Amino acid sequence: MNKPQFVSVGFAFSALSLVVGCGGGAEYNFVSRTQPTAFARPRCHLVVEPLRQDGLTVDGVPEAQFLAEKKPNQVMTFRRDKREAEEAFVSQIREDQSKVLLPGSPDDTFVLRPTWTAWEVGGFTMFSHPGTARIQVDVLSPQGQLLDRLSLEAGTKAYTAEARMKSDFVDLGKGVSRYISDNWSCAAR
Repeated sequence: MNKPQFVSVGFAFSALSLVVGCGGGAEYNFVSRTQPTAFARPRCHLVVEPLRQDGLTVDGVPEAQFLAEKKPNQVMTFRRDKREAEEAFVSQIREDQSKVLLPGSPDDTFVLRPTWTAWEVGGFTMFSHPGTARIQVDVLSPQGQLLDRLSLEAGTKAYTAEARMKSDFVDLGKGVSRYISDNWSCAAR
């Protein structure tokens, strides 16, 4: 009979940590930035490319090495979690920046190229540590030239690796959206 109470308490802490972890989004940092800004134009549009994952490290080792040490069902779960995290990332940007995601002229359509560079799985114990995702985002001009390069990191304490990963990518999407709102005057029109 004590087990259900323990599980209930565990889920309550998990829910609380998930809510606490879902703040205002990840902070973005410029790795490089275009000057003068290319986003001071009457209108602009945005295409978000699929999340690149070549070179992804998981807990400090290449993803292939990390997965080689896992059981087949763990590999399938990890891959599913990655797909859902990417969907959460794009959905958050779409929710926040729907106006610039509308189709537009090729001459005023910028490309957002996100690359997932690192994932630290984290854990949920008495002394939990967050799962942490790091991405780099390249912003390309309509002609394909690199304009801005950002780095973002998000960390969430949650009960499961799936919840940590998804929450991190929601926060990363919020960070990218904040970058657009802060720097693209054409997005405000």
